[in-house]
Amino acid sequence: MRIKSEENKVERILYFVFFMIGMVMLIIATALAVHTMRFKGNARVVSAVITGIDRGTKVEFILDGQTHTVWISEYNSRLHVGDEVDVYVDRDNPGHVQMGGTLFLPVLVLCVIGAAFLSLGVGFLIVLLAKKSKRKKFMQTGRCVYAEVTGGELYTLYNVNGRCPYRLECCYTDEMTGIKYLYRSGNIWIDPHYFIGRQVAVWVNPADLSKYYVDVDSLQQEDSNIIDYR
Repeated sequence: MRIKSEENKVERILYFVFFMIGMVMLIIATALAVHTMRFKGNARVVSAVITGIDRGTKVEFILDGQTHTVWISEYNSRLHVGDEVDVYVDRDNPGHVQMGGTLFLPVLVLCVIGAAFLSLGVGFLIVLLAKKSKRKKFMQTGRCVYAEVTGGELYTLYNVNGRCPYRLECCYTDEMTGIKYLYRSGNIWIDPHYFIGRQVAVWVNPADLSKYYVDVDSLQQEDSNIIDYR
């Protein structure tokens, strides 16, 4: 079955976006760190007095006998008018001033946020690869049985773009013993009512029937002639 937005690809796209955002932010952080280090190497450290605070910090300092008053975009709630702070002043442009205590703060913030996004992207990628590896192993070494889809449930602990996936419930009856085995599929983005009463392939570990993989992909491919635009 094909869905208009091909929702089965949403997760992979989302993971890729997390990964790319993390990479871009870390690249920007690296470039900013290099720029800041160059600025620091070419700057002079002088003592300044805070003379005003309003969406930024106004400082006054003396450099080469001249008094300079500069607004700095940085602001710290612990600073007050009259406090003395060390600032870095560009040797070639006295109007370019940065506070010493927060010189590398933007780099640190970008690194933390970027690392968080990158970790999520890598973590999701590892999960996807683990699922693929598990599926491949089951299909290579497992035994295939066919179970009847009996229903499904909404998996509310996970969502993508505000939507929660379903998980199919299915039942396999061993003809030799009459024992019934109940299985549950992984995430599926199609309403289970499409498949109730249908047979779905379940790959099981012959040595341990509690270890299995419900092949919902093959089930959906059987309905490739149906297009749902709802």
